[in-house]
Amino acid sequence: MPLPLVCISLTPIRKKKGKNMLKMYYEKDADMSVLKGKKIAVIGYGSQGHAQAQNLRESGVDVIVSTRTGTPNHQLAVKHGFKPVSVD
Repeated sequence: MPLPLVCISLTPIRKKKGKNMLKMYYEKDADMSVLKGKKIAVIGYGSQGHAQAQNLRESGVDVIVSTRTGTPNHQLAVKHGFKPVSVD
């Protein structure tokens, strides 16, 4: 079962008592149908790329990963079932 999709805005959207508040988005806030039939490319398979690629794939999106050939992240992408294309 895929994990819930959660995105956090990195831009403060309002101030409350002098503190920046962030808007959190959840799976119910997204219309995944806009991605239907499209291939999504994730460039890089580091700390953010691997999580985003796996989350999208588990949500039913067609994902392609691009990494530098021969790197540990390339090997990790292969281990996770992707067929990375080279950015070299």
